[in-house]
Amino acid sequence: MAVIYTQTHWDSALVLFRQRSTWQRRDLSDAAPLERLEKLLRLHFHVLSRCPQTAERQPQKAPDTFVKLASLMSSVDGQIRHQAFLQATELLAAGGPKSEGAYAALALFAPPKDDRCLLELFQDHEKLRPLLFRLWRDQGFQVPPALYNRAELQGRDPDLQQAALAYAADNPKVSLETFRAYYQPLLSTASPGDIGAGALCAALWGGMVRGDRELGRALRRAIELEATDTGQFALLRLAALSADVELYPVLRSLLNTKPQAACRLMALYGHPEALQDLAGALEKAHSMEAAAKAWQWSTGSGLARKPRLSLIDAKTETSMDKTMPDSAAAKTWLQLNLEGIPSEVRLFQGRPMTTATLTEAAIQCAGQGDADIIDLLALHRGGPLAIRPKTWRASLRQSLARLQGADQNKVAPAGREGQRRA
Repeated sequence: MAVIYTQTHWDSALVLFRQRSTWQRRDLSDAAPLERLEKLLRLHFHVLSRCPQTAERQPQKAPDTFVKLASLMSSVDGQIRHQAFLQATELLAAGGPKSEGAYAALALFAPPKDDRCLLELFQDHEKLRPLLFRLWRDQGFQVPPALYNRAELQGRDPDLQQAALAYAADNPKVSLETFRAYYQPLLSTASPGDIGAGALCAALWGGMVRGDRELGRALRRAIELEATDTGQFALLRLAALSADVELYPVLRSLLNTKPQAACRLMALYGHPEALQDLAGALEKAHSMEAAAKAWQWSTGSGLARKPRLSLIDAKTETSMDKTMPDSAAAKTWLQLNLEGIPSEVRLFQGRPMTTATLTEAAIQCAGQGDADIIDLLALHRGGPLAIRPKTWRASLRQSLARLQGADQNKVAPAGREGQRRA
């Protein structure tokens, strides 16, 4: 099929792919423009899938590889799609920039359920197994349980353990017992054994999102034992997600040494005392910018900026005017909005953190922090959602809309019954 302006479609798809990647690294913002961008990107794929030149291209960089494979995976011809999936698995095995493009394409266009190309790659390339678990997690692909059971992971590479348990934690079909076995020793005085910090954190999340009532005790002990900054932050994020009151002083203590991490965790924690501490952090030079970002997350209100003192660079004698967040506006917000709110209520975007508000935000917002919203929503709903924030926005919106509909159907019969009794 002859297609006019083939190169224009190719170049446009490259630009849109880069814009999409940039958007996902931005601060949380309206998701509607991103969904429109993705719709236009898929339109270019639709056209390119019908161009013979697409299959003939020999890309060398990740974006070009992504556009080629994604276009072929969009084809109406099943044989073309199958060949694209095979080529993507070969590029994953080869490594390098092209493997990054192949991963990006496979994360958005999963092979059919009966396609075994990735499972065969898992068996043949041991070093690729952590990467494949991360890919399956992004795809929502159902992996045979034998690949992530404890006996299979015992003594394996820590990166593989972490990736496999992170996959399992987000899979609604995996039971609580799968994860509890890893952190059970933390409920006594025993050592957690040779499990790495990342894998332990994934197991703790698996137990937390499934409602293990003893999880808090295990988490607090894991934080006491963890020595690395990376491991500490991952565990403290779980404490913030679960709003563990006993660990809030630990989150707040990070303001002096790690203000970026502290402010983000305090925003996830969400209780009124955290907002009051963020208002205090806005008055300190080393933490004010991080506190301003966290303030936006917690209240839904961006802070105006005011001039700092004008500084003169001694070497260049040029004025370096700077601005800073307006901490007075934050204090005014607290006075107007916190009165009457119980201390146990968590706030998000200026409203009580509920299943409804989190679902609405997950539909409407995209960017840095969207994974936190999905995790908070999973906790409020009492189980993993099998929804990944980096998938197509239209698919994510539809999945969340189905959850909204299910919630409304649960409420409606009860409401009608109440009316009949009245």
